[in-house]
Amino acid sequence: MTESTESTAVILASVLKLSPDAVANVSEREQLSIAMESLLMFTEQAKRAQELADKAQDQTDAALLELEECRRQIRKLFDACQKWEAIANDLLAQLVMAAQSPGQPDRIH
Repeated sequence: MTESTESTAVILASVLKLSPDAVANVSEREQLSIAMESLLMFTEQAKRAQELADKAQDQTDAALLELEECRRQIRKLFDACQKWEAIANDLLAQLVMAAQSPGQPDRIH
């Protein structure tokens, strides 16, 4: 077994969770075949993982846009509530002034 074959055997043993002796008994051609199959499998897994990561990023981006839109709508509602509160306070002040007797300025009838 050449040094290259031994290195391949050690790497394959590690990747495939086998003992180095078990892989060392496999021919160099078979080791390369196993290595190629493993590489293809890991490449496919990496592609699927990247696709899932891309999809998750797209979903995160969409959620952030939706969150920003909700924030804008809440701000508009808050501003509208403040305006209605000011109107209500003005009306209440007018009601208090209209309900006061000329002789009792601090009392509502």
